[in-house]
Amino acid sequence: MKLLSWLPLLITSASAAAAGSSNSTSAGVKGPVQSCPASGVCYTLQDFGSEVQFTFQFPTSLGWSALGTGSEMKGSTMMVAWRNPDNTFTVSDRVATGTSEPAAAPTQVSKIVASDSKVENGNNIIVFRRAKNAGQTTLSNFDDAQINWIWATSAKIPPSNLASSKINYHNSFGKFQLDAAKGTTAAPASSHISFFLLHGILMFLGWNLMPYFGILAAGPFKKILGVWWFRIHVALLGSLDLHS
Repeated sequence: MKLLSWLPLLITSASAAAAGSSNSTSAGVKGPVQSCPASGVCYTLQDFGSEVQFTFQFPTSLGWSALGTGSEMKGSTMMVAWRNPDNTFTVSDRVATGTSEPAAAPTQVSKIVASDSKVENGNNIIVFRRAKNAGQTTLSNFDDAQINWIWATSAKIPPSNLASSKINYHNSFGKFQLDAAKGTTAAPASSHISFFLLHGILMFLGWNLMPYFGILAAGPFKKILGVWWFRIHVALLGSLDLHS
């Protein structure tokens, strides 16, 4: 029947929506969490399963920004990031032993995401990723229990773009709690299926049923409906213009 001509398309659309939705959600990826402990200084963490993505935002008037594990410098695994004079970005994995300058780890594990790192509205935005499992004894691994962080910033830019570059003493510092594992998970695929399924049903009804109802109102039911036949006829056929 012509009435059912769009039914296969409806089923196909719903199936495609289900397949597309299942591909759009990555297992283990959570939404970002953020803390802004000082004016213009923000740290954003996002759990990607086996990796954590960090975004450091700080004013271009500052030289470097750092984030470290724990609630004190001693024994903290730190990540120090800065923008170089040539507008490239550096991230340095370091280990703090106390109040002295944190030493750069022999093997660096954090990697700059160059495509997302930039200068915007007077702020350095430095994005990098680090594996949760550092694969070494120098740097700490990240796990779901890692919620305590220390931070620091300095007004002076390090003298080179090397991860082992000397860094000056910080001007500001503090600590906060942030749990990347508690980030909001991506919306379940069923919500996408429902949207496309509803869209398909409405299109099916609009193009296959409403024209027949409009014809019936202007034909066999014209006398029964009285003056209402024309209003119903116009309303039903007019809705097709909205669908198209």
